[in-house]
Amino acid sequence: GQLDFTPQITAILGQKPAALMFGGMVDISAVAFVKQAKAFGLFSKMLSVHPSLGMPTNNRGLQKGDVPEGILTGSDYPYPPVDTQMNQAFFKAYKERWHELPDEVSANAYTSIYLIAKTIEKAGKADREALVDALPGMSITHPVMGDILIRPMDHQSTSGWWLGYLTWDDKDNVVGLRDTKYMPGTAYLPTQEELRKIRGK
Repeated sequence: GQLDFTPQITAILGQKPAALMFGGMVDISAVAFVKQAKAFGLFSKMLSVHPSLGMPTNNRGLQKGDVPEGILTGSDYPYPPVDTQMNQAFFKAYKERWHELPDEVSANAYTSIYLIAKTIEKAGKADREALVDALPGMSITHPVMGDILIRPMDHQSTSGWWLGYLTWDDKDNVVGLRDTKYMPGTAYLPTQEELRKIRGK
């Protein structure tokens, strides 16, 4: 909840690091830090990295003039909107229904509801233990992350992450990402053999 980062920013500038990772701040703290750090010229002096500043809920409140170009960051619902048929349909329907732009919470809740409904159908009833048994191995399609599997071996989702550089999306008038690349979760999750070693089996 801290909103005055002047002491931290001046200390960082005094150390002259080659790179800065400020991943511990989200929501209003992240917005406050970005605005203040840009005013101090911090982002023009070093590579800056934040794991999730590209998420709409973490950058809400930043205006075009607040956004420094080139912070390496990511999101599970980036702007400009990912150009898939499913996302274009989701984006249009959400905007028409709620009169606002969707964010990662919107897309993830939408996907979760469909996954729950699909799991209930497979289980044949809306019983908690039946759903727990039915969920492993289930798959669902996310508007921007494509097909996601709930792995039977560890119940982890294979959802991934969009990486890119912070910028301003003039079309939708929101914070966006440029030079985006989707990193599928399957490339980074441990294999079944690795899990056995981790679990000591």
